[in-house]
Amino acid sequence: MHTNYDIAIIFTKHTNLLQWFDAKYPAPTNTTYDKLQHYCNLRKRYAIERDVELMLLVRFEGDRLYCKIKCPINPLPIRGEFEACHLGAIVAFIGDNGWVMRQRIKIAMLK
Repeated sequence: MHTNYDIAIIFTKHTNLLQWFDAKYPAPTNTTYDKLQHYCNLRKRYAIERDVELMLLVRFEGDRLYCKIKCPINPLPIRGEFEACHLGAIVAFIGDNGWVMRQRIKIAMLK
């Protein structure tokens, strides 16, 4: 099912991607030295501080608000689309977690 969103709100945060890496690739056990070395080198690359982008997609369905976060390090314990009580609450929560709002785009402008 293709869902059309009304707004995209872009946030950035200067951080690393270790949270994503550690969740996706747990430390190997009972492995060879070469595989362990490769794992450590790969982990070092994800530990580099960089600007990470979070995209909050928003759609309205009547008086209901639905959101979806696209980011490798989602600050919410929710995957996929979720119903939110208020857009301001979601934006404030993301901001309180160190993300800075950079841009708000009406999707209709991109069509």
